[in-house]
Amino acid sequence: TMMTLGNAEHHVAVSLPCNSVRTTMTAVVVVHRSRSDHVPHSPTSQEELNIDADNDGVVSDQELKACFKYLSVRVDLLLLQLRMENEMAIMFRKLPLFVFCMVPFFLALLELSPPTLTFDVHQHLYRHFGLSEIQNAEDLEFDDIYRYMSSFADLNSEIQASSSEYWCEDRYSENKWDSILSVPYVTCASPRQHALGLSREKDWRWSSIHRTSAPSGNSTSCQDNDAELQTWLLDSNITCATYTQVCETEVGIPFCPKTCGYCKPWVYKSLKKYPKAQVSVSPVLVYQTRMEIADCRGFARTYQSTEPNTELWRMPPMDGTRNGHLIYCLDRSKQLADEFAMERECPPMALAGRCVEGKLRVSPKSTYLGASVYPTLLVVPHRDIAQLTKLKWLDVQTESVTISTMIYTEGIEVFTLFAVKFKFSRAGNVGVSFSFISYRDLIDSAKLRFVTCLVCVIVGSFLGVVINVRQLVKEWGHCKLGNLIYELASRSVLLVFAIELLTSWSLRNLMSVEYQRLVHSLLEVGGASDGDKVLSVMTQIDGATSWMMSQRQAAYAVMCVQFLQVILYMSAHPKMAVLTDTIYGAGIHLIHFVIIFAALFLMLGWMAHWMFGDYIQGFSTFSKTMETQVRIFFGEFIYADGAELLSDRMSSAYWTYAATFMAVIFLTLLNFFLAIIVDAFCDVKEKLGKHPLISGFFTDTWRVAYISVKWRLKKLPSRVLFIAYFGELVRLHQQRSWMDLLEPEDKKEDDDNSCDKVCAPPEAIIQGVDGLTEDQLAWLVAYYYSLSPSVLCRRVKAKVHDTVQQAPTPAAEDVKVHDMSRQVLV
Repeated sequence: TMMTLGNAEHHVAVSLPCNSVRTTMTAVVVVHRSRSDHVPHSPTSQEELNIDADNDGVVSDQELKACFKYLSVRVDLLLLQLRMENEMAIMFRKLPLFVFCMVPFFLALLELSPPTLTFDVHQHLYRHFGLSEIQNAEDLEFDDIYRYMSSFADLNSEIQASSSEYWCEDRYSENKWDSILSVPYVTCASPRQHALGLSREKDWRWSSIHRTSAPSGNSTSCQDNDAELQTWLLDSNITCATYTQVCETEVGIPFCPKTCGYCKPWVYKSLKKYPKAQVSVSPVLVYQTRMEIADCRGFARTYQSTEPNTELWRMPPMDGTRNGHLIYCLDRSKQLADEFAMERECPPMALAGRCVEGKLRVSPKSTYLGASVYPTLLVVPHRDIAQLTKLKWLDVQTESVTISTMIYTEGIEVFTLFAVKFKFSRAGNVGVSFSFISYRDLIDSAKLRFVTCLVCVIVGSFLGVVINVRQLVKEWGHCKLGNLIYELASRSVLLVFAIELLTSWSLRNLMSVEYQRLVHSLLEVGGASDGDKVLSVMTQIDGATSWMMSQRQAAYAVMCVQFLQVILYMSAHPKMAVLTDTIYGAGIHLIHFVIIFAALFLMLGWMAHWMFGDYIQGFSTFSKTMETQVRIFFGEFIYADGAELLSDRMSSAYWTYAATFMAVIFLTLLNFFLAIIVDAFCDVKEKLGKHPLISGFFTDTWRVAYISVKWRLKKLPSRVLFIAYFGELVRLHQQRSWMDLLEPEDKKEDDDNSCDKVCAPPEAIIQGVDGLTEDQLAWLVAYYYSLSPSVLCRRVKAKVHDTVQQAPTPAAEDVKVHDMSRQVLV
């Protein structure tokens, strides 16, 4: 191609053979030289500018150096590549310290609260106490709760190593022989345990065994106390000798030990080995919260004040004077402030020791976790529960009742506070929930491992903080400041939490100490149903378990911070940064999507709650409605439980709601969300395709290791200097005035004259990067040229306003070129 400009004709042929394909692309550009300018010698043939002079298929640094005056370097590509290499090099330098911190951190948390062991404990307790049955039970009443109390107490005694199932008084035990099976066995017909209510075997009754004296008793150490018996029974004529029925009740144990044969000391014989790994260290403790009685309002007041009609003799008590309330109205915002859960009038024949001032006072008030509760310790479960049932311990004032016990698992030193809670709604429905709060004591080797791991975390995190601060000061303005600040924050959070965890843990008592206090408090109770002391110890235990729960939550938050740090580390490589780049690219669209989605989702939820909440449990509360809609959104179901019971009109309304939800939320908005993500991902993928130097993660990892070693051997300046200089060139290239942003009036819709390529001559790069020599630049460019020929451009010199942005070079010539020369030809 030949064009004539002025009085000169010039043909320039540039030949740049590809490294692998060995093909030649020749571009001819016609330039005009001003008459006053000097035209240097230019190559006139392909052979004269053949970079690969020896034709061995590899462009060496010396061959490239010889052609520097005809070539420019794509600084935009090198900037992206050097940034990637720099960030990957930094990532690989930081990853070992990060792993050094996180691995001990995870190991320390596993020692403190091992999830596998704890789940095994919880699963066994869940099955042992039959929680699935009580959870699935419907229409629970007070009698059902009493029955579950009794069942719970029986199951708790099965895992009590001190229960009567495993021990027998030596005086009552007897070795026998089974003639059919030809094996020996031990029997324990203990009238004392029967009198205490620990056994319901009829053959164990005192009258069946006819024990009239203590096998080990004597007149001095064991005597009957007839006077106390008469006071207790309010009968001055009764004695232990004349009233032997007393031996079948617990009253006979303290008052008639000689007559009944209950003289001390007691020696126990083991009936069988305790077979469980878990041990309940306390009897069952039940406690309830109660509400204040208030004046009735509305129709309740009218109904309460209904006058009797003596003619209605078929409708008692509406035909006479009522000395009591028809119904009881409650103030659910106030807890009962009485000192006892209830008081009952005692008749004249009542036991003197049971009544105070003519009243039986049940369940003294105590404080547990800041709330007033009324506890009862089930020392003799069947007798105690029978008493509570008879007294109507659960009534309209009961807000909730909790059944609890404390379990120790041997071998792994796990202590579990286990509770089943029944909560009564305003309408009388009973909600059942349960909780397991476990705490592990760290002793011996577990303690050593825990402390060692946390010390490693503290040391590693401190070093990381120091390194981050140093890097922040050294590379301020030349690095991703946000990532560096977040890394500093994440390591600081890990450091502070590790110090706090180690310090607070070391200041706490072992849980075994608290459980020992519990055992001592039970011994101090002396067998009475006094739950106040046990509850005070439970408060201390609950404080330790609450500390554990708070530490678990804080540790989870710390791990979330470190999780994001891992994502940022992996984002060092562009192809691993697809996740963050996609989210960043879709961010503004996702914000608008969330706004419209939340508005429609909440609106539909409120409509469903108001319309169907009366009939369908999944819509009964707004929170449950949100949960139901989330489950529908994920395709779990569309026909909510209970919808089949709706009337025809309500069923039509429900299906209208369901169709609207599916059409708007599930089919439309969900696909909008997917489209936003996919569109952003495609943009990210398209941008990656424009970077010819990037390969896969593992390939680039090897290249980073290789170039880092060669970088040091060649003694090249720091990458930071290259990045700073190249970044400035790219910034200058991208600067545009407001006139440049205006489109020409004759521009076609498909015209795109933009050019993102930024080239710089080698001599400008040598001058712009301190300490860089021509040989070093030649080696560096030759290395990247071997990865992709796109890093080189044929040098084009033109006026600043009419050419690709170039770095200023000495003795630059004014050159006029056609607009198409802005496209770099390689």
